[in-house]
Amino acid sequence: MPSFYKKFKRALSKDDSSVRKNKSRGSYDNRAHSADDIWDEQFREQSSIKTQDGFVDVCSSLMLTSRVRAMEQILKEVHLRDHLKDFLQSTHRMENYNFWYDINKLNRKRWDPAPLLTKSQKIFDKYVKPGSPQHVNLSSGIVSQITTALLNPPITQDIFDDSRDAVVSLMAFDCLHGFLDSEFFESLFEEQAEEEKKNKKGKKDKKDTKVAEGKTWLEMFDQAASVVPYPISVLDATKPSFPLALVNGLWEKMTEYNGKDLVEHGSGLHPLLCGAKTEESKVNLIHTLMQNGSGLDSMCVTHYKSSGTAFEDCIAMEPVRDRQGKLTYFVLIHIDADSNSNGTAGSLKRVGKLGSFLRHLPLVGRAEE
Repeated sequence: MPSFYKKFKRALSKDDSSVRKNKSRGSYDNRAHSADDIWDEQFREQSSIKTQDGFVDVCSSLMLTSRVRAMEQILKEVHLRDHLKDFLQSTHRMENYNFWYDINKLNRKRWDPAPLLTKSQKIFDKYVKPGSPQHVNLSSGIVSQITTALLNPPITQDIFDDSRDAVVSLMAFDCLHGFLDSEFFESLFEEQAEEEKKNKKGKKDKKDTKVAEGKTWLEMFDQAASVVPYPISVLDATKPSFPLALVNGLWEKMTEYNGKDLVEHGSGLHPLLCGAKTEESKVNLIHTLMQNGSGLDSMCVTHYKSSGTAFEDCIAMEPVRDRQGKLTYFVLIHIDADSNSNGTAGSLKRVGKLGSFLRHLPLVGRAEE
């Protein structure tokens, strides 16, 4: 089963650009745009991916489909749902969750018409009726549908099905991003990290075996980089100029360069991406860190695309060593801050977090660790 950290790293990649509000209908859709098109299209085609671990399965859903699907998986997984509930309580936004919970409680068994009507009316009065104590923001069409059904019994068990789907969407767009960035979700990561730490030796042996069985580390990482929803570049640390050894499709899209040609010609990131406004001090610092075999938590550098357009490139960098401890590569993850809805500060924070997850990939990590 793929490592939790790989899944988790990919899971957190979804940013606000993957969704947009359709104001004319007062609803949301989850059609991706910009760089996330590649991401969503690829994983919609691979939606049959399964895992045996509920937490990893949730992270997979963040990759495979939309925020709505991710929220459905969070609500399905008890451990995650409890953390989500704690987060919503801390932000005083429990009405959507409570509505979802009461609907599911109602649907746990089949009811005779009379008690079904009574219980459904209580849910309506508590969440749907105008002025209700925990009013949920449902569309007028759904409210009208429920009202009509209650006024014309007998009702059916699916009376709240549409509203349940709607409230899951509301939670997905209202609080999912906040939950993923909260201490409540971070605690899940810490719990999982602690569990993996206990089994560190066994996992290390397993990773080393995988690397040894027919594929080089670069070949293995190439597969991972092709599905990471952020630009990735790998530099060859065995050569003084640190030439490019690998880039993914999103790096090519960000820089407008043909990665295959660059790798074949032994081009490096610098001076390739440098221009008039590139900060020389930052370039020198990156080069010094590579010479010392060190990593970089996060930094934004003014880089240039093939067309000559400048952009703010936020990067994190981690060294790769073979099983004998010899430095072999540097992995860089990039975020174009100019195209990211979170701006420079948000991009720096995100790329730093993603960089820390890189250290949990096979053979990636700083010497002091």
